[in-house]
Amino acid sequence: MNEEQAMDRAVMLAMAARPHPNPRVGCVLLDADGTVVGEGFHEKAGEAHAERIALDSAKGPVHTAVVTLEPCTHHGRTPPCTEALIEAGVKRVAIGSVDPDDRVSGSGIKVLEEAGIEVAVVGPDIGDIDPGYAHHRRTGRPRVLLKLAATLDGQTATASGESRWITGEQARLAAHRLRAQSDAVVVGMGTVLADNPRLDVRIEGFIGPQPRPVVISGTRPMPADHSMVDPLIYAPSDGRSEVDLSDVLIDLGGRGYLNVMVEGGPTLAAAIWKAGLVDDVVVFLAGRIAGGVGKPMLAGVFGSLSEARDVHISGASLVGKDLMVKGSVI
Repeated sequence: MNEEQAMDRAVMLAMAARPHPNPRVGCVLLDADGTVVGEGFHEKAGEAHAERIALDSAKGPVHTAVVTLEPCTHHGRTPPCTEALIEAGVKRVAIGSVDPDDRVSGSGIKVLEEAGIEVAVVGPDIGDIDPGYAHHRRTGRPRVLLKLAATLDGQTATASGESRWITGEQARLAAHRLRAQSDAVVVGMGTVLADNPRLDVRIEGFIGPQPRPVVISGTRPMPADHSMVDPLIYAPSDGRSEVDLSDVLIDLGGRGYLNVMVEGGPTLAAAIWKAGLVDDVVVFLAGRIAGGVGKPMLAGVFGSLSEARDVHISGASLVGKDLMVKGSVI
């Protein structure tokens, strides 16, 4: 196996877990002939890192370590991976990208090179493997996905607020898959009062971590009979009438929630969109037409074309009878 093939395998291993607030990392070890002698991935924060798991599994001498992210140098809940690689007598380390975390960012490469180990940065970037981690380390806030659903003529609910169900079963399953990729799911108090959502992942066979339910409550109290497990509630403070959504995201990032999905409703969706805090969008368009005016996907007035923001559409696919459109904000 050459290094490019080993990196492909390491990426696949890294994607097997979501160890936030730590990054996804995979590692493949090769001997001098290019034979795989060990591999591993970081499964959960506080547990062994990918490099140490791979080294512990090694079935022979290690010449090259192929790892998706620069090995760490700091003592956290686990010891530095650079130490393990040096102690194992590794001769070369091929890394996907430099770690954007200020505690590492180049220091891992420096330590390895000072120990006489050859280091090469070969890609892919950590942003391709773990966008939430990369975004948080570079901006200080989580990566935000705004999920919207509406009829073909843009109605997300009836005038009275009825929305179950605008989309079909397959679209709702796809939405649960998005939740499964998220560390936290955010809604406004209007959605809580109208739908009493659970905000959890309900997919048969799912055993991954559940996202943390988050409610932007405004001035209305949380109902005592809500269906969420351990929701995180943000209410206005210091005499304000509204919650500062930028502060909310910074706090969520500090709690280790790096992939955040906003599910609405229209008032929250509009507020976080107009604040410029959305990074990605997924819009489900139901195969039906409402035929009248109910509730829009985003509340408020569209007063000028200059207010619109461009979205790079990265994909569109049928999910059952509905259409799922994915994009990133430009």
